[in-house]
Order: sequence, then structure tokens, then C-alpha cells
Amino acid sequence: MIYLKSFKLLTEDEEKTIPCIDSRNIYVNHYPLGILSNKKFTTIDFEPITCFYGNNGTGKTTLINMIASKLKAETKNSLNKGSYFDLYVQYCNNEMSFEE
Repeated sequence: MIYLKSFKLLTEDEEKTIPCIDSRNIYVNHYPLGILSNKKFTTIDFEPITCFYGNNGTGKTTLINMIASKLKAETKNSLNKGSYFDLYVQYCNNEMSFEE
């Protein structure tokens, strides 16, 4: 079996390197920029069981959607993505393992 060992999100400084889609910033949704980086949350090291918890709006679903998108996991529902979602996910890194 293959396991997700770690997932690396972008830091605030790394987010600034993402090319601007529309320099005018008119009607551009910057999601997910700033959602997790402003909390200094950039790396997840997975254990056999890993839980994400927190208040509403803290980024739990965003995080799971980014991981699913990066791993090209099949989803039943379409993701609510902003203009930068796919580009952000391209910059994320993950490490897989065959050991538990």
C-alpha cells in the first residue's frame, strides 16, 4: 500500500513568487493564498492517523482539497476553486511512502 508521508504548503514568501494572473486585481479571487501561510502552517508530517481540527473558516477543507488536487484523487463533487487554486497546488510538494 502507498501512504502520504508529508505535504508541504507554501510560506508567505513563497506565495509572493506565484505569478499574478491579473495585475489589475479586478474580480480576482486570491483563494487559497494567505489561508494557511498566515498561520505559519506549512508542513504536515502524516502519522497512521492524522486529524485536522479547528474552528469554522480555519482552512481544514481547503487543506484537504489541496491535498486531493495534488494527488489527483477522484472526487464526487467539484471543488470550489479561486483563480489561484490550481497554480498554488502546483507549487506544493508531497512525499509518498510504501511503509506505514
